[in-house]
Amino acid sequence: MATNHYDAVVCGEDLAGLITATILGRRGLRVLLVGHDKTPLTVSAGPYVLPATPGLLPPPDSEPVERVFHELNDTPIVRRRAPAQMPAIQLVLGKDRINVGPENGPLLRQIENLFPAELAEASKALENLAMVNARLEPILGSDVTLPPTGFWERREVSRFEGQLPRNDVDLLSPLPAHHPLRAAITAVAALGCRFAPSDLGQAPLARAFERGRRGCHQLPGGIAELRGLFLNKLATVSGEIREQAAPLELIYKRGRVVALRLRPRDEVVGLEQLVWSSPIASLVPLLDEKSARRVSEDAAGIRPACLRYCVVFLVEAAAITSAIGPRMVSVLDPQRSLMEDNAIAVTVGSAQRNEGHIPLWVECLVPAAVVEREPAYLSVVRSRMRAHLANLVPTLEEHLLAVASAHDGLAPDVLRGGEHATGSYGPVAARPMPAVLNSDLPRSLDVGAVLHETPIKNLHIASAENLPGLGVEGDFISAWGVARLINGAVRKRMGVVRRAVLLGDA
Repeated sequence: MATNHYDAVVCGEDLAGLITATILGRRGLRVLLVGHDKTPLTVSAGPYVLPATPGLLPPPDSEPVERVFHELNDTPIVRRRAPAQMPAIQLVLGKDRINVGPENGPLLRQIENLFPAELAEASKALENLAMVNARLEPILGSDVTLPPTGFWERREVSRFEGQLPRNDVDLLSPLPAHHPLRAAITAVAALGCRFAPSDLGQAPLARAFERGRRGCHQLPGGIAELRGLFLNKLATVSGEIREQAAPLELIYKRGRVVALRLRPRDEVVGLEQLVWSSPIASLVPLLDEKSARRVSEDAAGIRPACLRYCVVFLVEAAAITSAIGPRMVSVLDPQRSLMEDNAIAVTVGSAQRNEGHIPLWVECLVPAAVVEREPAYLSVVRSRMRAHLANLVPTLEEHLLAVASAHDGLAPDVLRGGEHATGSYGPVAARPMPAVLNSDLPRSLDVGAVLHETPIKNLHIASAENLPGLGVEGDFISAWGVARLINGAVRKRMGVVRRAVLLGDA
């Protein structure tokens, strides 16, 4: 027997599910959130506790993001905590740096200084990216659910897809094959979305560069503060958050999920709608045989090709000079693949919460198969990332305090500030890395993958696998669409029940 009943239960730790739960709670639905806290958001480095990954936001003034924060009444808070930082993004090409901002003029002047012979080609490539982004903007900010649901939404999305260039059209084709600028722009997309470099299409490339040039927005507390923003809001509306609870069994009735059994207390909670906010493959073991067969087909079509590996370096504030941008993307060799230490993204944190010290989050992509096969592989990548970072921050070693990662299971390096010497701290438990995907599924607008719909009508997917081509921006769009579907379904069902009661009384 169910101990409680909810309009919606959200299971999983993907950001899309958390945003969905918060929107539904804000709209007055009774919401339960479980399974959101499996992975800790901080990492310990001796005496320091650091956010495991940066808390990056898409531009808050873009329509898909602005409408979410407007509905949650959090727009002023977000603008205050995560103002735009300039230069928006800094491309590091060997010893040269290009500061990318919202205006093309300053960018083209920098390109002319570095590559005068390719100025016309670079200008054309930037025009191609801007053209694709302009065609994407209206549909991404509309009320159409993405990936689309139903005939009319699929028809509307198809109309926009007809305006986009085919995937065999290279938007950067004016630039030579191994040009440093081409490699840097591609690296912005590879490190900013969830499709593997070998699977990048034209729309993810254009959208990632547009997000980058509009400004780096980050919360000082990193990923913990980003998630905390929604958790705190959910707790103040019609939401309930269960810590250390996870789904154990789905309970069906007449082809619908009507309840969920939770561990560790073996509690059963009733529900009207269920949102799965984890990889679709993790849903399959909980489904009945018929539904599992159909969902398994989708799960087989999307798989991790790479993993996003992040190492956090804590430095003294003196290490960060005015030449260092708040978000840097650096490529060592344009002729090599954008993997491992060859292509890194560096996010410079804030000194506000670290006693004047500044965290630097350094991210790169590593092959998923190699990580599983070679336990010592990440220690080599970590040392090479450190060397790459030292090229970008010349006084790194002089001002370095600690190095740690939540992903590799290695002990932190504590170089200063602690009472104990380096090596006195034990290994940090390795936590799963975010997946970067290959997908054989149909791609809505070249950015989509897993549909929100499942064979069970009241079971929806809101995860990083819905719109991997849009990165974190895709989480906001997916959440908005799923919340719209569920809100309508719950209101309709409640209306039917109320009419039945009134007729019975009559």
